[in-house]
Amino acid sequence: MTSEVGVVLPSLRAVDEDGAIRLRDEPRTVPGIVLAGALMADTPPRPRGERGRRHVTLAMHLAYRLSPGAGPLHGQVVDVIHSDPTVVSMTRIADAAGPIAFGIASFIEVPATARGPVRLPDGTSGSVLDRLAGGLDAAIRDHVGRDRGTDTEPIRFDDELRNPRGAMHGAAVYATLWLTAHARIAAGSGTSDATRPIDGRARFLRPVEATAVTLVSTIAHRSRRLVDVDAAIVVDGVEHATGRFTFALTPED
Repeated sequence: MTSEVGVVLPSLRAVDEDGAIRLRDEPRTVPGIVLAGALMADTPPRPRGERGRRHVTLAMHLAYRLSPGAGPLHGQVVDVIHSDPTVVSMTRIADAAGPIAFGIASFIEVPATARGPVRLPDGTSGSVLDRLAGGLDAAIRDHVGRDRGTDTEPIRFDDELRNPRGAMHGAAVYATLWLTAHARIAAGSGTSDATRPIDGRARFLRPVEATAVTLVSTIAHRSRRLVDVDAAIVVDGVEHATGRFTFALTPED
């Protein structure tokens, strides 16, 4: 299902010729900032060859330097490495207080397909990214909270998180995995608000085109100071995206 009305995530991101990334939105919540950071890290390079090509995300890695704070956020593509048939883009992400993350994303170039209309919503108050990520976070927290083991009840996503081709945008896939891992900590110990993101790695195995998916998350390792959580997006028993996320636990934990 392709969303032809409302916001398409790439329309919130603008990239200058020198690789500077700015957002047409200012998220202020942690879920919104996580989605925004993933959107900036998932900035595809300009196709080098024939026209009519596009980039598909294969994997994304964000290393968090500071706990995300209030915007405005900005980014900078600091390097692009071409190794046919893939290309790797490195992005520095910061807010007003300084750097908050460093992102690495790998892409593969494929033939482009027809795109639907891309436009910003009219008359929207507040942050679009906060609204989208907040709704996603609430649904995931409810989903994970009802099942403290693996999460087998399907969850549905807002069409606005999809790209014009009908699949979930790479930034939305990453944010879903991150928020699922974050919610898993709360479901296990009630301490999700007492964590700081350290590292997040996601692998994009297949396009997430289904309208309802299953989220699976487990705590892979936990020490006094750190917790590693594995998360996956599953459709009909097949993993479409996986990730491992590391959070630091605060002294209050």
